[in-house]
Amino acid sequence: MKYFILFLLCISCGGDDFRKVEKLDGLRVLGIVADKPEVAPSDSVDVQVLISDVNGIEGTIDGTYELCIDPGISRGASVSCSHDPNKIVGSFDIAIATLLPNDQFRTGLSTETLTITVPGEASIFYGRSDGEKFNGVGYIVVFTFTTNNQTHKAFKRIIVTNRGSYNNNPTGSSLLVNGSLVSQSPVDGDELSVTSSAPESYSVINIDGIQENRLEKYEISWYTNAGTFNKPKAFINEIVNYEGDESSTLTMALIRDERGGLHFVKASYP
Repeated sequence: MKYFILFLLCISCGGDDFRKVEKLDGLRVLGIVADKPEVAPSDSVDVQVLISDVNGIEGTIDGTYELCIDPGISRGASVSCSHDPNKIVGSFDIAIATLLPNDQFRTGLSTETLTITVPGEASIFYGRSDGEKFNGVGYIVVFTFTTNNQTHKAFKRIIVTNRGSYNNNPTGSSLLVNGSLVSQSPVDGDELSVTSSAPESYSVINIDGIQENRLEKYEISWYTNAGTFNKPKAFINEIVNYEGDESSTLTMALIRDERGGLHFVKASYP
């Protein structure tokens, strides 16, 4: 019976009016970029909000932030700092018309930067095992924005580790259409792909207490203001097909490295 109920829930949201995950058609908080996704205790991190507002909300969106030690979000805990008596709160407003690298189609990074100093070792590592200290403990920033009586929430998990080597964001990403740099809006059936910097190798202490080496896996999230993709989520080496008769004026790809690293590349067309 529970599988039948799940099936009904799935088909009930399959109509034409269901919002496509890749569609940029209103205010969207797409991610939070940290200049250093991994740090040592007491280090500082600069974060910016990656946001899209292709419909053009005027002026500034009002926001707040909370900072705290990760309550265990990956294990099902709520995205909240209510558990932490030492949480830090403040305001963070974004001027939508001045997004970076430019305000074309009002999609990009906030010009506003929040500088975060993560807790020292005695606090962030209190009661933690050697393996947890090596693999990293999360320190989160939770942004909440309100506009047009709607609330938008996003969070970033910064990894604090004593490993001595730290993750970097992917760099040098480019968006390709049919194997070439974008020169015009994609049309139905075009093949899209992304190039980026090489994934980094890193070490973790596994469940058996043994240190092992791993290689990052890049994942891509695709966005557009018109049309769709056959794979809105894909790996770095996967070809994604653009679908639809509409001509998009903005195509965008987010590159994530599974350790908090984030980069994006966008192409806009007149």
